[in-house]
Amino acid sequence: MRKCFGDATAVPEVPENKKPARPSTEEEREIEYLVCRLCNTPCYTFEMDRGRLLEAVCMMCGNEDILLFQMTEEEE
Repeated sequence: MRKCFGDATAVPEVPENKKPARPSTEEEREIEYLVCRLCNTPCYTFEMDRGRLLEAVCMMCGNEDILLFQMTEEEE
């Protein structure tokens, strides 16, 4: 089926199985560790859901405030 917009503009409908794959987002990448902003230590004890940090704890200084952690940049 074609959809018409305006006078003679027709846009072909793309079947669901032919649509391009959704590009991966930052939410889908796997984070290996966070960095504690208080003591600048890598932290491996954290929980994320859909790219959002839910919980984290720094084993060095005891920081549990998720706002005081930063995600690491990917090294390429």
